[in-house]
Amino acid sequence: MKVVTKRNDNRLNNHQRLQLQGWRANCDIQVIIDYHSCLEYIAKYASKAEKISSVAKEAFTSVLCESSNQNNGKSTLRKLMMKAVGQRDMSIQEVMHHILSIKLVSSSFQVITTSLDGSRKVQLTADGSLNTEPSLLDTYAGRAIYETDFPGISNCNFTEFASNHFQSKKGIKKRTSPVVIKAYPNYSSSPKGPSYGLFCRYQLLRYKPWQHSVDNAWGDKEGSDSVYIDNWHSFLQTPNAKQFVPNWLQQINSISEYVNQIIDKDNFTETDTGEREEWMIIADLKFNEKTEQPCVNQTDFNIAEDRSFYTTEQIGDMPHWIDQQKNAIIQQTNATPVPIEINKMNYNQRVAFNIIRDHSLGNTNDQLFMILTG
Repeated sequence: MKVVTKRNDNRLNNHQRLQLQGWRANCDIQVIIDYHSCLEYIAKYASKAEKISSVAKEAFTSVLCESSNQNNGKSTLRKLMMKAVGQRDMSIQEVMHHILSIKLVSSSFQVITTSLDGSRKVQLTADGSLNTEPSLLDTYAGRAIYETDFPGISNCNFTEFASNHFQSKKGIKKRTSPVVIKAYPNYSSSPKGPSYGLFCRYQLLRYKPWQHSVDNAWGDKEGSDSVYIDNWHSFLQTPNAKQFVPNWLQQINSISEYVNQIIDKDNFTETDTGEREEWMIIADLKFNEKTEQPCVNQTDFNIAEDRSFYTTEQIGDMPHWIDQQKNAIIQQTNATPVPIEINKMNYNQRVAFNIIRDHSLGNTNDQLFMILTG
C-alpha cells in the first residue's frame, strides 16, 4: 500500500512544491507508511546505478575491441569483470564527500557485531606478550554478579543484554544510545536444510536466557543437532520466545514442517516392483566387435572374477583406452559425411539452408547467428 497524492496527470511524480522551489530540480518524495516500504525505498536507491564515466566506457570498449571472433564469451566476460571490479566507478557526490571528509552514511543507532562462538580480541601488552579481552558473550555468561546493581539482569537473554548494557573497565554500564546487535555466525532457518541444527543452536544462544556456560542453553547436555532442535522447539512454546524471537509465528510453523519431514522419512518404505530400470538393462548389454550389435551378456557373469584377469596398471589405463576408442569412432564417422538431399527438405529447412549457403558463399567476414528449432 502507498499514498498517491492528487494530480492532473497520472505520470507526475509525488512531489512537494516548497521542496521543488528550494532545490530547483527534479524531486521525488514518498511517504513512508510502514516498515517494508522503508526497506524497499532504501534498497532501490542504494542499488541504483550511477551514470557510467568515460574511463569505464573506454575500459569496456578496449576489452571488446581486443577480443577476436575466436574468443569465447567466458574469457571476454572475465576481462570485463577484472576491469570493472579492479577500480569501482565513483560518482561526483561520493568523490566530494571523500575530499571534504564528510560522512557518507549517518544513522540514529549504532550497529554492534559480536560472535556467538566466543571469539576474543587479542591485544599486545607493554611487555610484548599477548592478552585476550573477555568478549560480550563472556560478560553475559557471568552477568549474575551484577544482579544487585541491575535487578533482573539474570533473566534477560543475550540480545536483550547486549542491546541495553556494555562492558567497561569497572564492569558493565547502561547504554544511553540505541544499538542494533548483529550476531554471527548465521545459518539457514529451513528445516529441510543440512544446517538446521546449527541454526537452532545459535538461536538458543541469542534468545533463551542461560548462565555460566553455553551448554546451559540446551540443558547442560552434550551438543548435537537433535539436542539443539529439541530444545529450540521447546523454547518456542514459552511466553519469552513469543515476546523476543523475531517472526515467532513463522518459527512455530517451521516446527510442524520439521516434524512432518521426520514422519515422512520414518514411513518411507522402498517397495520392489520387480521391474528393471533402464540403466540395469543397458548394463547387461555387451557390444560384439564384429557385428557392432548389442547382445545380452550371460546372467552368471562375475565382475570380481573378470577383474582378476587384468593387472592394476591395465585397469588404471582403461579410461585412456576408452577415450582412444571413442575418438577413433568419431573420426570414422566424420570421414564420410551423409549426403543431403535438398529436394526432400521442407519449407523451413530450405529457408535455413539458403541463408547458410548465401552467407558461406558471400564475401563477408561477419559471424552468422541463427536460432534453429525442431
